[in-house]
Amino acid sequence: MAIARAVVNKPRLLLLDESLSALDYKLRKQMQNELKALQRKLGITFVFVTHDQEEALTMSDRIVVMREGKIEQDGTPREIYEEPKNLFVASFIGEINISAPRSLNGLTIGGARQRRRPRVQYLRQLRR
Repeated sequence: MAIARAVVNKPRLLLLDESLSALDYKLRKQMQNELKALQRKLGITFVFVTHDQEEALTMSDRIVVMREGKIEQDGTPREIYEEPKNLFVASFIGEINISAPRSLNGLTIGGARQRRRPRVQYLRQLRR
């Protein structure tokens, strides 16, 4: 109902601050789909505030990762996931993106928990 009341006046922007956080997993997934469909249909910009990285990656065309009121990185979900600018952003996306390198010999990078091979320049930035 709150969302219906918010969109009845056809705003250009709608702020959703942790709006799905109290829902169970199945209902949250259904509501994510409903919100995306509503956004496309009405053409409203949603500012979706969440601390849930999966939700951020699912719901967003663009993500702004913030810490203490300052922007750490702004980009598409793919950019944020594949090329985190620093260790804080990589930690937000998930521990799977962080691993201690076994060697930094040219492009030889490895780690037990690593799913993807990050580009060398990003690994160097993360370790600073």
